[in-house]
This record gives sequence, C-alpha cells and structure tokens, in this order.
Amino acid sequence: MMVESFLHKENNLRRSLFFIILIEFICFIISGVSFQGLHHVAYFNFGIDPIYWLFFLLEIPQIIFSHHEVGLILDVLIILLLTYSVFIKENKFVAWSLFILLMLYYVCLTATLGHRNYQTGFFLLIIPFLFSNPLNRKFAFEGVRYFYIFFYFSSGLFKIINNGIFEPFLLSSTLKTQFTPYFIETNLSWRTSLNLFLIKHTYVAYLMYSVSVFIESFFVIGFFTKKWDFILGLLLICFHFSNWVVMDIAPIGQLSVIFFFLKYKDF
Repeated sequence: MMVESFLHKENNLRRSLFFIILIEFICFIISGVSFQGLHHVAYFNFGIDPIYWLFFLLEIPQIIFSHHEVGLILDVLIILLLTYSVFIKENKFVAWSLFILLMLYYVCLTATLGHRNYQTGFFLLIIPFLFSNPLNRKFAFEGVRYFYIFFYFSSGLFKIINNGIFEPFLLSSTLKTQFTPYFIETNLSWRTSLNLFLIKHTYVAYLMYSVSVFIESFFVIGFFTKKWDFILGLLLICFHFSNWVVMDIAPIGQLSVIFFFLKYKDF
C-alpha cells in the first residue's frame, strides 16, 4: 500500500512538473526566443563555462542559428516530447531527450543574451527522471533541491560578503545604468515611471533590495528542514515577480522551481 501511494504521488509530481515545463517553453515561443526565434543570431557569448565550449566546439548552436528550419523542428520536437510526458506515460528515453534538448536550448539562449540569467529550472528538474530506480530518483530529487537551496542562499550571502547590502545607492545606480536606453528613447511605460521613482527615492529602492537579499538568505533554512519548503516557494513568487516588475527579468525559467518547492514536501 505504501509503495502504491509513493508511486501515485511520484506520478502526479512528474506530470505536474512536465506540464509546468511545457507552459514555460510555450512562453519562450510566444516571447520569440525559442530555437526558431534565435535564427540569424550574429553575436553570441559562451563565457567561461566548459559545458558551453563543448556545444560550440561541436558547432551545434551555430547550425541552429543559421538554419531556421532546424530551430523550428527542435521547437516542435520539444513540445511533442513534453506533451507525451504529461499526458501519456513516463519514458526514460524521452526524459534523456528532453534533458539534452532543453540544456542545449539554455546554452543557445544565454549565449545569445550575452549573460547568464541562471533560470535553469526548465531542464535541471528533469534530472531525477533520468533514473529508473526509485531510490536513485529520490536521491536525485534531493540533490536538485539542495542545489537550489544553495543557489539562492549563496546569492544572498555573496551580496552580504561583497558589501552590496551596505550600499544604499546600489539598486538606484543599477537602474540608472540598466534602463538608460528606456530613458533615451523617452519610453513612457509604467516600468519606466517606476524606475524613475526608485532612482529618485533611493531609500525605497534600498528597502526593496534589502528584502530581496533577506529572501535569498532565508533559504539557509532549507539545509536543515523541508517543513518550510512551501514558504520558500511563496517567497520565490515574491522574489521573481518583483524582479520582473522592477528589473524586467521574466521568471519564465523558474516557474517549475517555484512549483517544486510548493509541492515537494508533499512528495
């Protein structure tokens, strides 16, 4: 009975996660930055990550960038594989295919953007489904969870260690730099108005920055207990939504991570 209950919960978690990832990828397509949207990219930056070097040495991204039909085929293939995983059944070959394709997409997208946004949820959360053995899969889920606990906590910790939290003008200065094109083009959107307000009212911006550092640092509790995972999920909603509102950093790639923290304790 316990085994059946475990398998039922695992199956529900699998379907739900793949459904969220499907929604994420559809959002990428609508935003025009899926594989086919990266067609004719003339500039890319693969940074100092050896994983990026491997893909570019094999010239895989270059082929995708220069052939629109290849990007279109990959987009359709990902949608079909995700749909299969959600509505039909689990398949290890499908899981491996999705992991490789979505990691390749992440490499292409971030190389095109010229910086790393580290929104890796849409492919890292597939890792546990690469294992058939229930115990190995459980360990993989734990590993992914601890990675994200470390990911967010270390981000907050570095802001404290590097004295960012003690710089009341940091966020206002960042907004001035990041949104200069908006100001030059006299963009009159609500986000421009908000940023002008935060640039003028430095201590409001500093308060918002301090709250974001607190949210990231609060993830330290995840190293000791899972009882707070649901709260961490809610904090992630606040954190990523505010980042989108203020910094125009859409949290599409982390929707699955938010869902994971909201539901993993039940699993």
